[in-house]
Amino acid sequence: MRSFCLLLLLCGCAATPRIEPARYDIVPVSPMAAQSANPALSLIEVRSPSWLVSPAMQYRLAYAPGAGRGAYADSRWVAPPAELLERALTRTLLAGPVRQPAGGCRLILELDELIQLFDAPRASHVLLAVRASLRAPRGNILLAGRAFTRQAPAGADAQSAVAAYGMATSLLADDLGGWVNDLATAAPGIALSCRGG
Repeated sequence: MRSFCLLLLLCGCAATPRIEPARYDIVPVSPMAAQSANPALSLIEVRSPSWLVSPAMQYRLAYAPGAGRGAYADSRWVAPPAELLERALTRTLLAGPVRQPAGGCRLILELDELIQLFDAPRASHVLLAVRASLRAPRGNILLAGRAFTRQAPAGADAQSAVAAYGMATSLLADDLGGWVNDLATAAPGIALSCRGG
């Protein structure tokens, strides 16, 4: 009898369907921002630290002292966050797939943080922080650098965080586009470098 019960238990476990986690992308709220088709840029590259190389959707309980990073068990990114952010910013700031014309500077972003922070059990916000460097079309010459941080309110789950990341990414795109345009306008040397001169 014991063997029969064990067999039933094993069969029941094997028959239980495995639920696949939901998979999400980062989609800017305004994919064609005012700064799109930036003539000073030819390439956007986003680099990631080791703790953000997986597609895990990470969160932290900011209201709980000493709480470390957690990850949703039933929600994932479709690719590592740096890859999704790179594609979203490319579509927004370059208005299409990455192309490398003769001129145009390279915008390199070091992704410092992309996380959902819970301020209370039912309230959170997302944090997106990057260090941007504008580099010449050829070589590795640094023309300018600046840090950017954007936040957006979210709810108590991964789905609300995805919408908030879309808002934060749109705000970041506006920041980056405005910064590059201002540099190209205010600094003739940078504008000349970005034209390949």
